[in-house]
Amino acid sequence: MSLYPIVDDSYTDPDVPSWDSFDDILVNNAFVINGNSGGCVVKSPMFWTCIVLGICLIILVIMGILFHFPESKSYFARLRFIFQQADLIGEGKMWIGGLVSFAIMILIIYAFWFSLAFIKLYPIEESEDANFACDTGLRNSKFTSTLRLLTSKKSDTDAPMFQMLDNQQLQLTVDFIQSGFICDDIHVHEYVGFQWIHLKPNRCFRQEDNATSTISFDLHDHQMGLTFDLAGNCYIGGARLCLTASKTLSHDTFYTTQPVIFCQIISNTNETLGKDVRVTIELTKAINRTESLDEGGQRTYSGVWIPRLIAEGTSDKMIYDEYGSSIRYLTIVHRMQVTLKEASFFIMNIQEPITRKGEAIFKDILFSSMCLEFCAITFLLFKLAILPLLKRLHRKLHQYDFCKKRFKQQNLDETTLAKI
Repeated sequence: MSLYPIVDDSYTDPDVPSWDSFDDILVNNAFVINGNSGGCVVKSPMFWTCIVLGICLIILVIMGILFHFPESKSYFARLRFIFQQADLIGEGKMWIGGLVSFAIMILIIYAFWFSLAFIKLYPIEESEDANFACDTGLRNSKFTSTLRLLTSKKSDTDAPMFQMLDNQQLQLTVDFIQSGFICDDIHVHEYVGFQWIHLKPNRCFRQEDNATSTISFDLHDHQMGLTFDLAGNCYIGGARLCLTASKTLSHDTFYTTQPVIFCQIISNTNETLGKDVRVTIELTKAINRTESLDEGGQRTYSGVWIPRLIAEGTSDKMIYDEYGSSIRYLTIVHRMQVTLKEASFFIMNIQEPITRKGEAIFKDILFSSMCLEFCAITFLLFKLAILPLLKRLHRKLHQYDFCKKRFKQQNLDETTLAKI
């Protein structure tokens, strides 16, 4: 059995991103320093902002030194003028605001650069890793999945995808594993109306191990019933049923039917297969609709069949327990009935971009304004609340020093008079 693996490549659930708001994504990548690796730290704009703030602190110390030396007052005035011109926070009124503005510019430039790179991460099946962020799995995609009835009305843009899936040619391949039946012993019929129609296989051959017979058919419909009659008193160790279909594209390439590769094994542990096996293969349509990155752009569609196999009567153990194991040698025909049917519902997956170009630019402008306003409020709080407290504390200390010196002077005068 290990030579005949189970395969199901027909469908994979889309990975839903943990963030579906561009605001959250931008703020998380701009203000959080992820220390998991050195590469993540280097990619963080806050890391470079802190470096710029450190340089600004050094410049602030140099400015203080220049201010206290009269011969350097001209250099201080020139630097103050330059930093005032660069002040985005106080609108050119504070030279210290010009120093902080250089750090703010790092965040603003990063926001626009990050947005342009993030927009390109759509759709998810065509985008590469987000090497500009610590989370390389970041994508500009969000998904919604719903179950809908097949009888529901289809839009003009959705209908061609359903038509292409209905027209997709499926092929059924059955491997009778560890069996003595050869191709001449296998007869396949389809019950049409009130008549049994004999079907000729595309191919039927014996595998190289001389223990497995393989037979293959093209299915003319997605809802039909086939009966495999295997004449003789040989046994069947197991059976593998495979549904396959090739990929097809519409003329305008906006619609694609994905390939189907589905294989399922029917077998029993330490037992042969039953003499009358009933297999139902239920087919479900999955439609993936990808919205355009540009407003009003062309949608793209892809569709795939999702098979589900249900097997009944795979074991005759209860019959042997009731009537004895010798009954197995009286069997002259093994039968496998395969029924294909379509589910009454379909899956609709809709992929949309988290943000588009116009929205991203607008959010970047808001982000820039937020950074500037936050710094402006910080300076205002310092000016209105902290600076008055510092001035008052300085006056108190100055008064204390003055009183202390005056007290010492009085004591000195009294001591001098006493000596005289």
